This record gives sequence, C-alpha cells and structure tokens, in this order.
Amino acid sequence: MYTFQAREILYAIYPQDSTTGSFKTSKTPNKHGLSPDWWIKGGSSHATPTPRDAAYLAAYVRIAEQAGTRLYASGMPMEDDFIWLDRAVIGTLLTHQCVELHDEAFELTDKGRALVAAV
Repeated sequence: MYTFQAREILYAIYPQDSTTGSFKTSKTPNKHGLSPDWWIKGGSSHATPTPRDAAYLAAYVRIAEQAGTRLYASGMPMEDDFIWLDRAVIGTLLTHQCVELHDEAFELTDKGRALVAAV
C-alpha cells in the first residue's frame, strides 16, 4: 500500500482539510515513538477520547489490515514512506487504556475495539 491510498482511507473515515487533519509521512521511522512517555508527554492528550480519536484509530486499524502491517509506534511502513501516527490521538488512547504498546506496536484493548466498532 502507498501513502496516498492510506490517506484515502483516513479521509473516507474522517473527512478533513489542512486545518483539521493530521497525516504525517517520513522516509524514516519515528524513533521517539517507541517510548510510551513520548506520546503522553506531548501535552495534547484529550480528557476523554474524542470522535476524531476514534476515527483515526479506526482508520489506522483499516490501513494496517489492508497493508499487512501493524500499528508500529515508530510508524506504519508503506511502500513509499512511513506513516507517523498522530501524537495527540495516540497519547489520548494510551492515557485512557484504549491501546497498549507491545513489541514496538500498539494493540487495541477492549476499550479500543469498542471505539473502533462505534465508528
């Protein structure tokens, strides 16, 4: 899967424009993402998961499934780039126990699966 295809999945689940969206790609992985503290210390976690958080998680899950990859904390590898996960979204999901970090990848908890199912 290429990043433009992943972006289409995200935009289909959560329509947005340049002021409301976040879709960062890079040729290199996000080494900071391997630390759960980095996600949380960003200071942009929400008091409770928002509809945007749920939509992004649902999109990330669908992208990972279709690309045959996992929700790697360092970024999801695509054919052309890495997709860096949104720091506020992941920080919120970690804080509220919707995802957990295992073996360098985020895995959904029951709360996370419920969020995705509601999208």
